[in-house]
This record gives sequence, C-alpha cells and structure tokens, in this order.
Amino acid sequence: MITGTRIVYPEGSREVSVRLRNADTKPLLVQSWIDDGSLNESPSKLDVPFIVTPPLSRVEPQKGQTLRIVYTGADLPKDRESLYFLNVLEVPPKAENKADANFMQLAMRTRLKLFLRPDNLPMQVEDAPNALTWTVAEKGVIRVQNPTPYHVTFSRIQANVAGAQVVFDQSMVPPFGSLELTRSVNRAGTTPPVEAGKIRFGAINDYGAEVQTIAEVLPRP
Repeated sequence: MITGTRIVYPEGSREVSVRLRNADTKPLLVQSWIDDGSLNESPSKLDVPFIVTPPLSRVEPQKGQTLRIVYTGADLPKDRESLYFLNVLEVPPKAENKADANFMQLAMRTRLKLFLRPDNLPMQVEDAPNALTWTVAEKGVIRVQNPTPYHVTFSRIQANVAGAQVVFDQSMVPPFGSLELTRSVNRAGTTPPVEAGKIRFGAINDYGAEVQTIAEVLPRP
C-alpha cells in the first residue's frame, strides 16, 4: 500500500517522502527507483536527477517503510513541470515447495507520476484545468490545448458530439502542449448529459482527488 497516487516535488525542497505499508501476513522485499518515462529500461541504466533511499528494503508484515526522494539537480526547464515516475516493485517471499501442488507467484510493480515543480511559476496549479481550451479539429476530433506550466491529468471526459454523448479515454496533456482525444469504445456516457457545445471532464489534483469542470468546445476555425 502506497500513500497517495502521485508525487509533487517542489524544486526548492530538500526531499519528499513516500510512505509504504505491508498489509500482508508475510514479509515483502521492495525495490524502488525512478524513471524518465522509459518503462522497460533497467534501473541501472537510467540517468535521472533523483536518488531514492532505501532502493531495496524488507518490509515486515503490518509494518511500514518510508522512501526518501532527493532531487540532485539537472538542466531542466524553469518555466514548467518536468515528469518522472516512481516505481515500487513488490517481491513476495518464496513459496513453500509442495511436490503435489502447482502455484504461480507474481511480483507487483506500481508506477506513480512524479512531478518536479519549479518555484515561482506564474499561476496556481488549481487554475490549470480552467485555463484549458477545447476545439473541434478535423473529422470531429476534439483537441485540448494546455497554455499552463502544469501537467493536467484527466479522470473522465464526456462531450456532446453531434447530439451524442461521447466518452473519451483517460489521458494527460503536458505543459504548453496539446492532445487529441481518443474515443472510448467500452464506456457509456453518464447523467446528467452534457449540453451541446460543452465538455465535462475530471482533472486530478495534487491530492489525487477528481475536480469536475464543464468547459466550452470551440468550433473548428
């Protein structure tokens, strides 16, 4: 169990902490590292400006462990957030050998977004969702433009497209970037329905909570 669903590292901080807890009845071996988006790269080959301690630890049943993340400095943009990922790999103890039994063991890996946030950004992170602009692009595709220095992560997006309630896949738009939304084929619209020319979306804040917002979708220029 990991406290929180994302990590915000203010650039001026000495360190940030992440709390782990083993809710199992057996001890677990935990390996922790940070990557730059290279999902399948070996931790030993990653070059990131962070140190995680302890990188390897044993967590006893019903006990906890605190990870310390320290930023070592790098030549990164000062006008926007930079995105990294914290990986926590949970390795269970070896199962007891039983000649007449088959079993399968899984090592579970959890990956959390880590936002390195420079000091003195020109706006508050809470204002970022309302600053997004939504437009209709070619073939009815909806594009979101992010003019802010923050990453905005969506939990649910629903729009009224040609009179139909359309749900889009969860995604994230980077600072000063744009994103074309992908329609979800397995999710139905929720009530109340979204009005024509509007879009309803949930944005995840620093605490992992969803903040619902309704915005206008601008027609294609």
